[in-house]
Amino acid sequence: MAVALGVFIGCSPAVGMHGAIALGAATLFRLSRLWCFLGSRISSIVILPWIVMAEVELAHFVREGSWLHLSREELVAQRHHLMLDWILGWFPIGIGSGVFFGALAALAFSLKKRANHAR
Repeated sequence: MAVALGVFIGCSPAVGMHGAIALGAATLFRLSRLWCFLGSRISSIVILPWIVMAEVELAHFVREGSWLHLSREELVAQRHHLMLDWILGWFPIGIGSGVFFGALAALAFSLKKRANHAR
């Protein structure tokens, strides 16, 4: 659950604040702060542009019925005009990513626990 929450927060438009928000949310919900923080690292400088692009494109498609087909440079240039799409796209992309990576982490922990008990 902590990884899923961290990934959800890491997909948010609060760039630069993901780690702090993840630590606060993990403390509030009494989850592992370490795993929540690590989950929020999905927003690394390498992956974040693709997350933002997916969020903006999805929200724009839902709102307008058409894709934007923006390059990364155009996305950066129009960032102020696309903020609503970014915020609206955060929820489905963040939830989907959180569920996927949270389930992956739960599976990995389960397999590790099973391997430790087999010894």
